[in-house]
Amino acid sequence: MRSAASPRLVQRGERAPDQRASGSRRWRRCGDYAELPLNGILCLPSQVMVKLVLLVYVAGVAWGLLRTDARPPARVALALAWPLGPMAFGATLAILFFASHVAFPLFGMVSMTVAVAVWWVFG
Repeated sequence: MRSAASPRLVQRGERAPDQRASGSRRWRRCGDYAELPLNGILCLPSQVMVKLVLLVYVAGVAWGLLRTDARPPARVALALAWPLGPMAFGATLAILFFASHVAFPLFGMVSMTVAVAVWWVFG
């Protein structure tokens, strides 16, 4: 018998019981848990995902408290706000990627062709 925290593998092309005919693949049901499938293959219960995210956040806060070179109030503020840095980095990369489609139309045409081909093959 599986424990509540054990992941369940989803076979390729398998439809979850609550998946609607609209073809939505974002949220599925594995067992008794609503979860977000990672790469459409491994389903982790939402409780496990929350614990994993909290573990990463707490590890970043601990690292920030121990390794930041600042006074204690600034050290605490930087440690608590550390996820803003990676999110800003991701947003910057996304903006540059989409701006490159305007600046370099050939790159935009090639990337859109690849995106449509991937959608056509795997969608």
